[in-house]
Amino acid sequence: MSDLKVEIVNVVATASLNQKVNLDAVAELEQAFYHLEVYHCAYIKDKDMKGKVSVFASGKMISLGTKSEKEASKDLNHVTKLLADTKIIKPTKIHPGVQNVVAVATLKAHPDLERIAETADVIYEPEQFPAAIYRPPRFPKVTTLIFSSGKLIIAGTSSTKIVGEVAEELENFIKTSEVS
Repeated sequence: MSDLKVEIVNVVATASLNQKVNLDAVAELEQAFYHLEVYHCAYIKDKDMKGKVSVFASGKMISLGTKSEKEASKDLNHVTKLLADTKIIKPTKIHPGVQNVVAVATLKAHPDLERIAETADVIYEPEQFPAAIYRPPRFPKVTTLIFSSGKLIIAGTSSTKIVGEVAEELENFIKTSEVS
């Protein structure tokens, strides 16, 4: 069992309103930020939300900045209700889905990235980027970054539940690579 303390720092979830959205109407809401020349969506954030939600004219929404699937789903549903209550959209039921979970952890020791890089599964080009990039074989959509400071970043999972498994596999990989 891993003794790494893993912290979820961002959950990105999406949902569709299944209808077009008038972003000029959304821009009138006090909770919204909309600047068409800069962004092609409106951002909504208020005191009842953990993150923020991007609303696109197509009706697609993206929640970011939350730390759990539950918080992301709550924010997406909150914005859907807000848009329906203000008559910007017709009431609808959404089906949020997690697209990406980002987590951080710190090893107790500083890993030897040069030694770890001798493994075929690692990309390490310190002139280009200061971390070793490792994609765990059991989790092909996941990318992990290993920094010489011992900081680890895990990205690409679609569930917070498997982040711990990825962290444990990553920690075992690092220990094994430095010994061989």
